[in-house]
Amino acid sequence: MEDDWQSVVTSAGALNEKHRQQQTAIWELLSTEVAYIRTLRVITDVSITNSTFQMPAKRMLHQICVKDLSSLITMGVN
Repeated sequence: MEDDWQSVVTSAGALNEKHRQQQTAIWELLSTEVAYIRTLRVITDVSITNSTFQMPAKRMLHQICVKDLSSLITMGVN
C-alpha cells in the first residue's frame, strides 16, 4: 500500500483543504485496517504453525524460535 493517498489520486491538487483533510483521514483509517489484517494473518500463521507441530497448548508460543516468529512477521508484512 502506498504511503500517501495523494500518490494514487491524480487530481489531489484540485481538492480544497477540507477535502484533502477528509481524504487523509480516510487513508489513515484504511492504512490502520490493512495493518490490523496483516497482524491477524501473522497470528493465524502462528496458530497454524503451532497446530502443524502438534504442540501442547500450554507450550504453544514460548516454544517457537524467535527467528521463526520474526520470519512469519516479515512474511505477513509483505
